[in-house]
Amino acid sequence: MFSAADPDVAREKINCFEKTLKEGRKVRQTVTLKNFVTILKEMKQFFDPEQPVRAVRAFYSMVYPWKDTSTLRLSERNNEVATLEGETISNLLPSKRVQFKDFVDNRYVYLGSGQNIDDFFARYDEALDAIDKDFRVKNGIFFTDRDLSKFVRWLVKQHIPNLGKNYLVIDPACGSGNLVTNWRSPIELRHKVVSEIEPELLFAVKKRMKGDQWHNGKYTVVPKTSENKGLNFLDRSAEGYLEELRVHLDEQGQKPDKPLAFLCNPPYRSDDDQAAEKIGYAVHPSITELTGKDASSERYCYFLAQMKRICDAARSTGIPDESRLLLFTKSAWLTNRKIFSPIRTHMLESFENLAGILVNGAEVFDVKGKWPVAFTVWSYNSKHKALDGNREIPLTDLTWLTKEQLKQVPWDDPDEMEKACERIFSHRDARTVELGKDRIPLKTWSGETRRDFMRGKRKNEKTQRTVGGLPVGDHRHNNKKAYGEMNGSFIGFMDDLTPCRIKTSQADKPWLRINNQFMDLKKNRCFSGPPTHFGYCA
Repeated sequence: MFSAADPDVAREKINCFEKTLKEGRKVRQTVTLKNFVTILKEMKQFFDPEQPVRAVRAFYSMVYPWKDTSTLRLSERNNEVATLEGETISNLLPSKRVQFKDFVDNRYVYLGSGQNIDDFFARYDEALDAIDKDFRVKNGIFFTDRDLSKFVRWLVKQHIPNLGKNYLVIDPACGSGNLVTNWRSPIELRHKVVSEIEPELLFAVKKRMKGDQWHNGKYTVVPKTSENKGLNFLDRSAEGYLEELRVHLDEQGQKPDKPLAFLCNPPYRSDDDQAAEKIGYAVHPSITELTGKDASSERYCYFLAQMKRICDAARSTGIPDESRLLLFTKSAWLTNRKIFSPIRTHMLESFENLAGILVNGAEVFDVKGKWPVAFTVWSYNSKHKALDGNREIPLTDLTWLTKEQLKQVPWDDPDEMEKACERIFSHRDARTVELGKDRIPLKTWSGETRRDFMRGKRKNEKTQRTVGGLPVGDHRHNNKKAYGEMNGSFIGFMDDLTPCRIKTSQADKPWLRINNQFMDLKKNRCFSGPPTHFGYCA
């Protein structure tokens, strides 16, 4: 029986069965970009249920050697281990190892015209979600869309033309590797350093680059995946991180003799609002000195602070201090909100802004809500210019840009790619916005006073069943606050449009409710009388 939800898999199995009958021999089923997520779900049964992501590791271990002639070999010494053309698969359930061998031996990876094994890695987020979506939520991981990765690297090229040649590119939170492994266009990263706190992600990136011959000898993974551990970018001093970097580069015959360029999409705050320390991110005290206490729940702020510390320490460790930052972050830290004031000031005093865009987080990342994500390009202030730590940051608003529009860019044709990317920036909706700009308060601009008719209860009202100007029987009479006055001769309106008697108003003029927070935009409205709060008379 085949599930109606998986028609491609059903069709493939039927075609294989027909071919088997016609040719009179065993024909393997194909694992394709269309059905590999379903194949992964079927593989899950063969692995430790306490570690479901091991099925994902197994798939990406086998994806390169899984040919139509390959055979899985079961270990005679360890009944939880098997190998496929030298690649090790571990954490098998001993009771299902034979079934797993049949499963693998009856399938193989098939690539269609124009497809590449790297396409499987580019969809690593789908693979993880198919097996254990909580894994991404727990780690606050939002993988970077592959086409968006290419687009921002095109943007970088406009301002740092020889990034791949002249800089040591580092991604300390590499995720699935889309930012640093999509080398074919628009820039070539000659050598890059990748690390990640989660060893499963680091393992996948290592496999991804090892399997693509272009990357041969052009990358360093920190730490080694054979140690089955990740690297916490935040738990050591800047000098400690640079020393570890030097050790691993030395092992590969590389020297950190170029300026650093951090190309990174650091993890955001986790969906369940846990603090960073609770899910593996111990943080060095030198970092929290820069972020301040209020911004500590936003994990990417820690990454900003550590990158600044490392850029500060570069020269003293023999690295050219002409560092660059190329970063995806929430855009909130670039505004003049008070909680971000310490980290914003430290960053803006130390870095010159070269370029930046805003994109819709819900469109290009799997995040909740439509909050904007910024990609910004920064140059370290190595000449110690007097930079204004409170200046506004201009960004190009591309929040209207869709994944489908990015997908249509001809990335494999350099000339046409240039034209397509330039068209995006010249689009009529691609306006410049300035984050952190001081704006005139509404009260100053309008010359009006904000009016509220919500008030504290008077002593004699605390024992009364009917308080203020709400209708008799309204449940809000029991609230701690009172609304309006019982003897009021004007009408105001609650949020749900319930009328309320009030004492003062300006008749025959429209009233506006205007909330301070941009996220409350939809609560703004026009009335024929005062609203509960945030009220302005036109």
